[in-house]
Amino acid sequence: MLLNQYIDAVFARIHKLSPRTVFLTLIFLFILVVTTNGIGPTPKHYQELSQNPFVDSVDIVDYWQESVLLPLIAYYTQMNSKTSFYILCLLIYVISWLIFAKLTLNRFGVAPALIFTSVLITSPLTTTTLSWLGSVDSLTFALTMPFIFTHSKLLILILSILGPMNHIVFIIATGEILVLRLISRNKIVTDHLITAIAGYIVGFGLLKLFLASNQFHISESRLDFILNNIELWIYMNTAPSHYTSFLSLFSIQWLVIIICVLIFYRIDRVYYSLLITLLILNMGITFFTADTTRVFSLLSWGVLAECMFYSYRLALTQEDKNFQKQYLVSLFIIGLISLLVPRYYSFLGSIYHPPYFQFAVDVANSRASLTWIAAVFFIFSVGVLSLLKVKMKLVWFYSISYFLLTAGISLSLVFYSPSYFRSVAARLPSEVGRNNDGIKEAVEGERGFLSFGPYINLKSGDYVAVFTYKSQPSYETIIGWVDVTTDKGQDVIVKKEVYGTEDVLSRIEIPFSLQEDEKDVEVRFWYEGTGSVSLHMLEIRQQK
Repeated sequence: MLLNQYIDAVFARIHKLSPRTVFLTLIFLFILVVTTNGIGPTPKHYQELSQNPFVDSVDIVDYWQESVLLPLIAYYTQMNSKTSFYILCLLIYVISWLIFAKLTLNRFGVAPALIFTSVLITSPLTTTTLSWLGSVDSLTFALTMPFIFTHSKLLILILSILGPMNHIVFIIATGEILVLRLISRNKIVTDHLITAIAGYIVGFGLLKLFLASNQFHISESRLDFILNNIELWIYMNTAPSHYTSFLSLFSIQWLVIIICVLIFYRIDRVYYSLLITLLILNMGITFFTADTTRVFSLLSWGVLAECMFYSYRLALTQEDKNFQKQYLVSLFIIGLISLLVPRYYSFLGSIYHPPYFQFAVDVANSRASLTWIAAVFFIFSVGVLSLLKVKMKLVWFYSISYFLLTAGISLSLVFYSPSYFRSVAARLPSEVGRNNDGIKEAVEGERGFLSFGPYINLKSGDYVAVFTYKSQPSYETIIGWVDVTTDKGQDVIVKKEVYGTEDVLSRIEIPFSLQEDEKDVEVRFWYEGTGSVSLHMLEIRQQK
Protein backbone atom coordinates (compact mmCIF):
# COMPACT_ATOMS: atom_id res chain seq x y z
CA MET A 1 0.00 0.00 0.00
CA LEU A 2 1.36 3.41 -0.98
CA LEU A 3 1.87 6.04 1.71
CA ASN A 4 -0.89 8.30 0.43
CA GLN A 5 -3.30 5.35 0.33
CA TYR A 6 -2.40 4.44 3.91
CA ILE A 7 -2.94 8.06 5.05
CA ASP A 8 -6.29 8.14 3.23
CA ALA A 9 -7.34 4.95 5.03
CA VAL A 10 -6.31 6.36 8.42
CA PHE A 11 -8.03 9.67 7.67
CA ALA A 12 -11.26 7.89 6.70
CA ARG A 13 -11.16 5.92 9.95
CA ILE A 14 -10.66 9.10 11.99
CA HIS A 15 -13.86 10.56 10.52
CA LYS A 16 -15.77 7.52 11.79
CA LEU A 17 -14.57 7.81 15.38
CA SER A 18 -17.10 8.46 18.11
CA PRO A 19 -16.64 11.47 20.45
CA ARG A 20 -15.87 9.05 23.29
CA THR A 21 -13.07 7.45 21.25
CA VAL A 22 -11.68 10.89 20.41
CA PHE A 23 -11.41 11.82 24.08
CA LEU A 24 -9.85 8.47 25.00
CA THR A 25 -7.34 8.91 22.16
CA LEU A 26 -6.45 12.41 23.35
CA ILE A 27 -6.04 11.21 26.94
CA PHE A 28 -3.73 8.43 25.74
CA LEU A 29 -1.81 10.97 23.64
CA PHE A 30 -1.41 13.28 26.63
CA ILE A 31 -0.16 10.39 28.79
CA LEU A 32 2.33 9.55 26.03
CA VAL A 33 3.54 13.17 25.92
CA VAL A 34 3.86 13.26 29.72
CA THR A 35 5.81 9.97 29.61
CA THR A 36 8.27 11.18 26.96
CA ASN A 37 8.53 14.69 28.39
CA GLY A 38 8.54 14.06 32.12
CA ILE A 39 7.32 16.45 34.82
CA GLY A 40 9.45 18.99 36.63
CA PRO A 41 8.05 20.16 40.00
CA THR A 42 9.61 23.61 39.62
CA PRO A 43 9.64 26.44 40.44
CA LYS A 44 8.82 26.06 44.11
CA HIS A 45 8.07 29.73 44.82
CA TYR A 46 4.39 29.75 43.86
CA GLN A 47 3.77 26.74 46.07
CA GLU A 48 5.53 28.58 48.90
CA LEU A 49 3.39 31.66 48.25
CA SER A 50 0.24 29.52 48.48
CA GLN A 51 1.03 28.74 52.15
CA ASN A 52 -0.08 32.28 52.99
CA PRO A 53 -0.52 34.52 49.91
CA PHE A 54 -1.33 37.51 52.13
CA VAL A 55 2.19 37.82 53.56
CA ASP A 56 5.14 39.41 51.76
CA SER A 57 7.90 36.81 51.35
CA VAL A 58 11.41 38.23 51.43
CA ASP A 59 12.86 34.96 50.11
CA ILE A 60 11.00 35.12 46.78
CA VAL A 61 11.80 37.30 43.77
CA ASP A 62 9.62 40.42 43.93
CA TYR A 63 7.90 40.21 40.56
CA TRP A 64 6.87 36.58 41.16
CA GLN A 65 4.65 37.90 43.96
CA GLU A 66 2.70 39.85 41.33
CA SER A 67 1.10 36.52 40.30
CA VAL A 68 -1.43 36.10 43.10
CA LEU A 69 -4.34 34.21 41.53
CA LEU A 70 -2.91 30.67 41.50
CA PRO A 71 -1.53 30.89 45.08
CA LEU A 72 -4.94 32.20 46.23
CA ILE A 73 -6.78 29.32 44.53
CA ALA A 74 -4.39 26.78 46.07
CA TYR A 75 -4.74 28.44 49.47
CA TYR A 76 -8.54 28.43 49.54
CA THR A 77 -8.86 24.92 48.09
CA GLN A 78 -6.26 23.67 50.61
CA MET A 79 -4.21 22.23 47.74
CA ASN A 80 -1.08 24.04 48.86
CA SER A 81 1.11 21.20 50.07
CA LYS A 82 4.01 20.31 47.78
CA THR A 83 2.28 17.31 46.23
CA SER A 84 -1.26 18.66 46.05
CA PHE A 85 -0.12 21.98 44.55
CA TYR A 86 1.53 20.25 41.59
CA ILE A 87 -1.49 17.97 41.23
CA LEU A 88 -3.69 21.10 41.12
CA CYS A 89 -1.54 22.62 38.35
CA LEU A 90 -1.66 19.38 36.34
CA LEU A 91 -5.43 19.03 36.78
CA ILE A 92 -6.00 22.60 35.59
CA TYR A 93 -3.93 21.91 32.47
CA VAL A 94 -5.54 18.55 31.64
CA ILE A 95 -9.12 19.76 32.21
CA SER A 96 -8.44 22.83 30.08
CA TRP A 97 -7.29 20.65 27.19
CA LEU A 98 -10.37 18.43 27.48
CA ILE A 99 -12.61 21.51 27.39
CA PHE A 100 -10.67 22.79 24.37
CA ALA A 101 -11.21 19.45 22.60
CA LYS A 102 -14.92 19.43 23.48
CA LEU A 103 -15.49 22.97 22.18
CA THR A 104 -13.51 22.21 19.01
CA LEU A 105 -15.55 19.05 18.47
CA ASN A 106 -18.80 21.00 18.85
CA ARG A 107 -17.64 23.56 16.31
CA PHE A 108 -15.90 21.48 13.64
CA GLY A 109 -16.59 17.80 14.22
CA VAL A 110 -14.61 14.68 15.15
CA ALA A 111 -11.61 14.73 12.79
CA PRO A 112 -10.69 18.43 13.19
CA ALA A 113 -11.10 18.18 16.98
CA LEU A 114 -8.70 15.24 17.18
CA ILE A 115 -6.15 16.73 14.79
CA PHE A 116 -6.15 20.33 16.07
CA THR A 117 -5.95 19.26 19.71
CA SER A 118 -3.18 16.73 18.96
CA VAL A 119 -1.07 19.38 17.22
CA LEU A 120 -1.37 21.70 20.22
CA ILE A 121 -0.91 19.02 22.90
CA THR A 122 2.42 18.05 21.32
CA SER A 123 3.56 21.68 21.01
CA PRO A 124 6.31 23.38 23.07
CA LEU A 125 3.56 24.80 25.31
CA THR A 126 3.13 21.36 26.86
CA THR A 127 6.90 20.84 27.03
CA THR A 128 7.46 24.02 29.05
CA THR A 129 4.29 23.68 31.17
CA LEU A 130 5.18 20.13 32.24
CA SER A 131 8.85 21.00 32.74
CA TRP A 132 7.84 23.99 34.92
CA LEU A 133 4.69 22.49 36.42
CA GLY A 134 4.92 24.63 39.55
CA SER A 135 4.57 27.85 37.54
CA VAL A 136 1.34 29.75 36.85
CA ASP A 137 1.33 28.64 33.19
CA SER A 138 -1.42 26.03 33.50
CA LEU A 139 -3.82 28.64 34.90
CA THR A 140 -2.73 31.20 32.29
CA PHE A 141 -3.57 28.63 29.61
CA ALA A 142 -6.95 27.88 31.22
CA LEU A 143 -7.88 31.58 31.35
CA THR A 144 -6.70 32.22 27.77
CA MET A 145 -8.37 29.23 26.09
CA PRO A 146 -12.03 30.48 26.21
CA PHE A 147 -11.10 33.58 24.18
CA ILE A 148 -10.75 31.34 21.11
CA PHE A 149 -14.37 30.21 21.35
CA THR A 150 -16.57 32.65 23.28
CA HIS A 151 -18.32 35.80 22.10
CA SER A 152 -19.95 36.45 25.50
CA LYS A 153 -18.99 39.93 26.71
CA LEU A 154 -19.67 38.95 30.32
CA LEU A 155 -17.30 35.98 30.17
CA ILE A 156 -14.67 38.06 28.40
CA LEU A 157 -14.97 40.72 31.14
CA ILE A 158 -14.66 38.21 34.00
CA LEU A 159 -11.66 36.46 32.46
CA SER A 160 -10.01 39.78 31.57
CA ILE A 161 -10.22 40.79 35.24
CA LEU A 162 -8.78 37.49 36.52
CA GLY A 163 -6.01 37.09 33.93
CA PRO A 164 -3.75 40.03 34.91
CA MET A 165 -3.84 38.79 38.51
CA ASN A 166 -2.20 35.58 37.34
CA HIS A 167 0.38 36.71 34.74
CA ILE A 168 0.86 39.82 32.63
CA VAL A 169 1.42 37.71 29.49
CA PHE A 170 -2.32 36.93 29.57
CA ILE A 171 -3.15 40.47 28.41
CA ILE A 172 -1.03 40.24 25.27
CA ALA A 173 -2.08 36.67 24.40
CA THR A 174 -5.83 37.27 24.70
CA GLY A 175 -5.63 40.66 23.02
CA GLU A 176 -4.00 39.09 19.97
CA ILE A 177 -6.67 36.36 19.80
CA LEU A 178 -9.47 38.92 19.88
CA VAL A 179 -7.82 41.06 17.19
CA LEU A 180 -7.41 38.04 14.89
CA ARG A 181 -11.03 37.02 15.48
CA LEU A 182 -12.14 40.58 14.75
CA ILE A 183 -10.24 40.65 11.46
CA SER A 184 -11.61 37.23 10.47
CA ARG A 185 -15.17 38.34 11.39
CA ASN A 186 -15.53 35.48 13.86
CA LYS A 187 -18.36 36.83 16.07
CA ILE A 188 -16.08 39.48 17.58
CA VAL A 189 -16.71 43.21 17.22
CA THR A 190 -15.07 46.33 18.61
CA ASP A 191 -17.25 46.19 21.73
CA HIS A 192 -15.59 42.91 22.73
CA LEU A 193 -12.14 44.55 22.55
CA ILE A 194 -13.35 47.49 24.66
CA THR A 195 -14.80 45.05 27.21
CA ALA A 196 -11.50 43.16 27.38
CA ILE A 197 -9.49 46.37 27.82
CA ALA A 198 -11.80 47.47 30.63
CA GLY A 199 -11.31 44.06 32.28
CA TYR A 200 -7.51 44.33 31.96
CA ILE A 201 -7.56 47.74 33.68
CA VAL A 202 -9.81 46.53 36.50
CA GLY A 203 -7.79 43.33 36.98
CA PHE A 204 -4.49 45.21 37.09
CA GLY A 205 -6.01 47.67 39.54
CA LEU A 206 -7.24 44.85 41.79
CA LEU A 207 -3.77 43.31 41.72
CA LYS A 208 -2.16 46.58 42.86
CA LEU A 209 -4.86 47.00 45.51
CA PHE A 210 -4.21 43.47 46.83
CA LEU A 211 -0.45 44.07 47.04
CA ALA A 212 -0.90 47.47 48.69
CA SER A 213 -3.53 46.33 51.21
CA ASN A 214 -1.33 43.44 52.31
CA GLN A 215 1.75 45.72 52.41
CA PHE A 216 3.75 43.88 49.77
CA HIS A 217 6.99 45.67 48.97
CA ILE A 218 7.74 45.09 45.27
CA SER A 219 11.10 46.76 44.77
CA GLU A 220 11.62 45.25 41.30
CA SER A 221 8.65 44.67 39.00
CA ARG A 222 8.78 42.60 35.82
CA LEU A 223 9.35 45.82 33.84
CA ASP A 224 12.19 46.84 36.17
CA PHE A 225 13.73 43.39 35.78
CA ILE A 226 13.68 43.78 32.00
CA LEU A 227 15.21 47.28 32.03
CA ASN A 228 17.89 46.35 34.57
CA ASN A 229 19.19 43.39 32.55
CA ILE A 230 19.67 44.74 29.03
CA GLU A 231 23.21 43.31 28.85
CA LEU A 232 21.87 39.87 29.76
CA TRP A 233 19.24 39.99 26.98
CA ILE A 234 21.88 40.95 24.42
CA TYR A 235 24.17 38.17 25.64
CA MET A 236 21.37 35.60 25.50
CA ASN A 237 20.20 36.50 22.01
CA THR A 238 23.70 36.52 20.55
CA ALA A 239 24.65 33.16 22.09
CA PRO A 240 25.62 30.30 19.72
CA SER A 241 22.33 28.55 20.53
CA HIS A 242 20.26 31.51 19.28
CA TYR A 243 19.08 29.78 16.10
CA THR A 244 18.19 26.64 18.01
CA SER A 245 16.24 28.85 20.41
CA PHE A 246 14.22 30.16 17.46
CA LEU A 247 13.29 26.63 16.41
CA SER A 248 12.29 25.81 19.99
CA LEU A 249 9.59 28.50 19.99
CA PHE A 250 7.15 26.41 17.93
CA SER A 251 9.30 23.36 17.11
CA ILE A 252 7.80 21.35 14.22
CA GLN A 253 4.58 23.38 14.60
CA TRP A 254 6.28 26.16 12.62
CA LEU A 255 5.22 24.06 9.63
CA VAL A 256 1.56 24.71 10.51
CA ILE A 257 2.11 28.47 10.11
CA ILE A 258 4.06 27.95 6.88
CA ILE A 259 1.39 25.67 5.38
CA CYS A 260 -1.47 28.01 6.33
CA VAL A 261 0.30 31.05 4.86
CA LEU A 262 1.31 29.26 1.65
CA ILE A 263 -2.17 27.86 1.01
CA PHE A 264 -4.46 30.64 2.24
CA TYR A 265 -2.51 33.91 2.02
CA ARG A 266 -3.90 34.70 -1.42
CA ILE A 267 -7.45 34.32 -0.05
CA ASP A 268 -7.04 36.70 2.92
CA ARG A 269 -3.84 38.74 2.76
CA VAL A 270 -4.83 41.07 5.61
CA TYR A 271 -5.41 38.26 8.12
CA TYR A 272 -2.20 36.36 7.42
CA SER A 273 -0.11 39.53 7.25
CA LEU A 274 -1.44 40.43 10.70
CA LEU A 275 -0.75 36.87 11.89
CA ILE A 276 2.90 37.10 10.81
CA THR A 277 3.18 40.56 12.40
CA LEU A 278 1.88 39.29 15.74
CA LEU A 279 4.33 36.39 15.76
CA ILE A 280 7.21 38.77 15.03
CA LEU A 281 5.96 41.01 17.85
CA ASN A 282 5.92 38.03 20.24
CA MET A 283 9.47 37.11 19.24
CA GLY A 284 10.46 40.70 19.98
CA ILE A 285 8.90 40.42 23.44
CA THR A 286 10.77 37.20 24.18
CA PHE A 287 14.04 39.02 23.43
CA PHE A 288 13.62 40.53 26.91
CA THR A 289 12.73 37.34 28.77
CA ALA A 290 14.91 34.70 30.38
CA ASP A 291 12.57 31.78 29.63
CA THR A 292 12.30 32.37 25.87
CA THR A 293 10.38 29.28 24.72
CA ARG A 294 7.98 29.36 27.67
CA VAL A 295 6.95 32.99 27.21
CA PHE A 296 6.61 32.69 23.43
CA SER A 297 4.45 29.58 23.80
CA LEU A 298 2.14 31.31 26.27
CA LEU A 299 1.90 34.33 23.98
CA SER A 300 1.48 32.50 20.69
CA TRP A 301 -0.32 29.18 21.21
CA GLY A 302 -3.68 30.99 20.87
CA VAL A 303 -2.48 32.66 17.66
CA LEU A 304 -1.57 29.23 16.32
CA ALA A 305 -4.94 27.76 17.30
CA GLU A 306 -6.86 30.67 15.78
CA CYS A 307 -4.77 30.34 12.60
CA MET A 308 -5.67 26.63 12.29
CA PHE A 309 -9.36 27.32 12.93
CA TYR A 310 -9.63 30.18 10.44
CA SER A 311 -7.67 28.30 7.79
CA TYR A 312 -10.02 25.35 8.15
CA ARG A 313 -13.03 27.62 7.77
CA LEU A 314 -11.49 28.99 4.57
CA ALA A 315 -10.87 25.44 3.34
CA LEU A 316 -14.56 24.63 3.84
CA THR A 317 -15.53 27.51 1.55
CA GLN A 318 -13.52 26.16 -1.38
CA GLU A 319 -15.31 24.30 -4.15
CA ASP A 320 -12.62 21.64 -4.32
CA LYS A 321 -13.39 19.26 -1.41
CA ASN A 322 -9.86 17.87 -1.53
CA PHE A 323 -8.72 21.27 -0.25
CA GLN A 324 -10.18 20.54 3.18
CA LYS A 325 -8.80 17.01 3.21
CA GLN A 326 -5.28 18.04 2.19
CA TYR A 327 -5.19 20.67 4.91
CA LEU A 328 -6.27 18.27 7.66
CA VAL A 329 -3.93 15.54 6.42
CA SER A 330 -1.01 18.01 6.52
CA LEU A 331 -1.80 18.87 10.13
CA PHE A 332 -2.28 15.18 10.95
CA ILE A 333 1.23 14.39 9.66
CA ILE A 334 2.71 17.32 11.59
CA GLY A 335 1.02 16.03 14.75
CA LEU A 336 2.57 12.59 14.24
CA ILE A 337 6.03 14.03 13.56
CA SER A 338 5.83 16.26 16.63
CA LEU A 339 5.65 13.14 18.79
CA LEU A 340 9.02 12.03 17.45
CA VAL A 341 11.06 15.24 17.30
CA PRO A 342 13.33 16.05 20.26
CA ARG A 343 11.76 18.16 23.00
CA TYR A 344 13.76 21.10 24.29
CA TYR A 345 13.34 24.71 25.30
CA SER A 346 15.48 27.83 25.57
CA PHE A 347 16.26 29.41 28.92
CA LEU A 348 18.85 32.12 29.60
CA GLY A 349 20.31 31.65 26.13
CA SER A 350 20.96 27.93 26.63
CA ILE A 351 19.07 24.90 25.36
CA TYR A 352 17.49 22.71 28.04
CA HIS A 353 15.88 19.33 27.71
CA PRO A 354 12.73 18.38 29.62
CA PRO A 355 12.99 16.26 32.80
CA TYR A 356 12.74 12.94 30.92
CA PHE A 357 15.94 13.69 28.96
CA GLN A 358 18.08 13.74 32.09
CA PHE A 359 16.29 10.61 33.27
CA ALA A 360 17.15 8.95 29.94
CA VAL A 361 20.81 10.00 30.32
CA ASP A 362 20.88 8.48 33.81
CA VAL A 363 19.32 5.29 32.46
CA ALA A 364 21.83 5.14 29.61
CA ASN A 365 24.60 5.20 32.19
CA SER A 366 22.97 2.31 34.06
CA ARG A 367 22.66 -0.87 31.99
CA ALA A 368 20.67 -2.63 34.73
CA SER A 369 18.09 0.17 34.93
CA LEU A 370 17.66 0.08 31.16
CA THR A 371 17.02 -3.65 31.24
CA TRP A 372 14.40 -3.37 33.98
CA ILE A 373 12.61 -0.47 32.29
CA ALA A 374 12.58 -2.30 28.95
CA ALA A 375 11.09 -5.37 30.63
CA VAL A 376 8.39 -3.38 32.48
CA PHE A 377 7.45 -1.46 29.35
CA PHE A 378 7.20 -4.70 27.36
CA ILE A 379 4.84 -6.28 29.92
CA PHE A 380 2.73 -3.10 30.02
CA SER A 381 2.51 -2.80 26.23
CA VAL A 382 1.54 -6.46 25.78
CA GLY A 383 -1.18 -5.95 28.38
CA VAL A 384 -2.53 -2.95 26.44
CA LEU A 385 -2.54 -4.96 23.21
CA SER A 386 -4.45 -7.74 24.96
CA LEU A 387 -7.06 -5.29 26.28
CA LEU A 388 -7.48 -3.93 22.76
CA LYS A 389 -8.05 -7.52 21.56
CA VAL A 390 -5.31 -7.34 18.96
CA LYS A 391 -4.75 -10.52 16.96
CA MET A 392 -2.23 -12.91 18.53
CA LYS A 393 -0.19 -12.94 15.30
CA LEU A 394 0.43 -9.22 15.66
CA VAL A 395 1.33 -9.61 19.36
CA TRP A 396 3.98 -12.22 18.45
CA PHE A 397 5.35 -9.98 15.71
CA TYR A 398 5.51 -7.06 18.16
CA SER A 399 7.24 -9.20 20.82
CA ILE A 400 9.97 -10.42 18.45
CA SER A 401 10.54 -6.93 17.05
CA TYR A 402 10.73 -5.45 20.55
CA PHE A 403 13.25 -8.09 21.64
CA LEU A 404 15.47 -7.46 18.60
CA LEU A 405 15.30 -3.68 19.12
CA THR A 406 16.19 -3.79 22.83
CA ALA A 407 18.94 -6.34 22.16
CA GLY A 408 20.42 -4.02 19.55
CA ILE A 409 20.28 -1.05 21.93
CA SER A 410 21.86 -3.06 24.75
CA LEU A 411 24.65 -4.22 22.42
CA SER A 412 25.35 -0.67 21.30
CA LEU A 413 25.50 0.50 24.93
CA VAL A 414 28.35 -1.90 25.58
CA PHE A 415 30.45 0.35 23.37
CA TYR A 416 28.64 3.50 24.41
CA SER A 417 30.65 6.63 25.17
CA PRO A 418 28.72 9.90 25.08
CA SER A 419 30.11 12.84 23.13
CA TYR A 420 27.64 15.18 24.83
CA PHE A 421 26.57 15.72 28.42
CA ARG A 422 24.29 18.33 29.97
CA SER A 423 22.93 18.58 33.49
CA VAL A 424 21.43 21.23 35.71
CA ALA A 425 23.74 21.94 38.62
CA ALA A 426 21.30 20.59 41.22
CA ARG A 427 21.86 17.08 39.86
CA LEU A 428 25.62 17.22 40.37
CA PRO A 429 27.22 16.10 43.63
CA SER A 430 28.60 18.83 45.89
CA GLU A 431 30.54 19.41 49.11
CA VAL A 432 29.46 22.96 49.95
CA GLY A 433 26.42 23.64 47.76
CA ARG A 434 22.73 23.58 48.50
CA ASN A 435 20.01 23.03 45.90
CA ASN A 436 17.57 25.82 45.12
CA ASP A 437 15.19 25.35 42.17
CA GLY A 438 17.69 23.50 39.99
CA ILE A 439 20.56 25.80 40.98
CA LYS A 440 23.50 24.90 43.20
CA GLU A 441 24.19 27.77 45.63
CA ALA A 442 27.42 28.02 47.60
CA VAL A 443 27.38 28.52 51.34
CA GLU A 444 29.38 31.73 51.70
CA GLY A 445 32.60 31.38 53.66
CA GLU A 446 32.72 27.59 53.30
CA ARG A 447 35.52 26.42 50.97
CA GLY A 448 35.15 23.24 48.95
CA PHE A 449 33.84 21.71 45.72
CA LEU A 450 30.62 23.39 44.66
CA SER A 451 30.26 20.54 42.16
CA PHE A 452 32.16 17.47 41.03
CA GLY A 453 31.46 14.48 38.82
CA PRO A 454 29.75 13.40 36.57
CA TYR A 455 32.20 10.49 36.03
CA ILE A 456 31.32 9.80 32.39
CA ASN A 457 33.21 7.81 29.77
CA LEU A 458 34.56 9.79 26.82
CA LYS A 459 36.28 8.71 23.63
CA SER A 460 39.52 10.31 22.49
CA GLY A 461 39.11 13.76 20.91
CA ASP A 462 38.76 17.46 21.61
CA TYR A 463 36.11 18.63 24.08
CA VAL A 464 34.92 21.72 25.90
CA ALA A 465 33.29 21.82 29.32
CA VAL A 466 31.08 24.83 30.06
CA PHE A 467 29.88 25.96 33.48
CA THR A 468 27.02 28.49 33.59
CA TYR A 469 27.28 30.43 36.84
CA LYS A 470 26.74 33.77 38.56
CA SER A 471 28.83 35.37 41.29
CA GLN A 472 28.56 38.60 43.26
CA PRO A 473 32.28 39.69 43.42
CA SER A 474 33.86 41.89 40.73
CA TYR A 475 35.31 40.65 37.46
CA GLU A 476 38.85 40.96 38.90
CA THR A 477 38.18 38.82 42.00
CA ILE A 478 39.20 35.15 41.88
CA ILE A 479 36.44 33.09 43.49
CA GLY A 480 37.82 29.62 42.78
CA TRP A 481 38.94 27.34 39.98
CA VAL A 482 37.66 24.62 37.66
CA ASP A 483 39.47 21.60 36.34
CA VAL A 484 39.01 18.44 34.27
CA THR A 485 40.38 15.22 35.74
CA THR A 486 40.43 11.46 35.34
CA ASP A 487 41.30 8.64 37.74
CA LYS A 488 39.07 10.03 40.54
CA GLY A 489 40.76 13.44 40.47
CA GLN A 490 44.31 12.12 40.52
CA ASP A 491 45.17 13.00 36.91
CA VAL A 492 44.46 16.69 36.19
CA ILE A 493 44.14 17.38 32.47
CA VAL A 494 43.50 21.14 32.62
CA LYS A 495 42.89 23.75 35.33
CA LYS A 496 41.50 27.31 35.08
CA GLU A 497 40.79 30.15 37.52
CA VAL A 498 37.22 31.42 37.98
CA TYR A 499 36.40 35.11 38.44
CA GLY A 500 33.39 37.00 39.77
CA THR A 501 30.67 38.18 37.39
CA GLU A 502 29.14 41.12 39.33
CA ASP A 503 25.86 39.20 39.57
CA VAL A 504 25.59 38.71 35.79
CA LEU A 505 24.93 35.20 34.50
CA SER A 506 28.08 34.08 32.67
CA ARG A 507 29.89 31.05 31.31
CA ILE A 508 33.37 29.71 31.74
CA GLU A 509 34.66 27.35 29.05
CA ILE A 510 37.34 24.72 29.71
CA PRO A 511 38.71 23.23 26.46
CA PHE A 512 40.50 19.89 26.89
CA SER A 513 41.78 17.03 24.79
CA LEU A 514 41.86 13.28 25.40
CA GLN A 515 44.58 11.31 23.64
CA GLU A 516 42.82 8.01 24.34
CA ASP A 517 39.44 6.77 25.57
CA GLU A 518 38.94 7.69 29.23
CA LYS A 519 36.61 6.45 31.96
CA ASP A 520 35.15 8.44 34.86
CA VAL A 521 35.96 11.88 33.46
CA GLU A 522 35.25 14.55 36.07
CA VAL A 523 34.75 18.32 35.77
CA ARG A 524 35.04 20.10 39.12
CA PHE A 525 34.17 23.60 40.38
CA TRP A 526 36.17 24.65 43.47
CA TYR A 527 34.80 27.53 45.57
CA GLU A 528 37.15 29.63 47.73
CA GLY A 529 34.37 30.87 50.02
CA THR A 530 34.50 34.45 48.69
CA GLY A 531 31.17 36.13 47.90
CA SER A 532 27.96 34.44 46.77
CA VAL A 533 28.11 31.97 43.89
CA SER A 534 25.29 30.11 42.14
CA LEU A 535 25.99 27.33 39.66
CA HIS A 536 23.31 26.74 37.02
CA MET A 537 24.52 24.14 34.54
CA LEU A 538 27.37 21.95 33.33
CA GLU A 539 27.70 21.05 29.67
CA ILE A 540 30.35 18.83 28.08
CA ARG A 541 30.44 18.57 24.30
CA GLN A 542 32.82 17.23 21.69
CA GLN A 543 34.34 19.75 19.30
CA LYS A 544 34.32 18.88 15.63
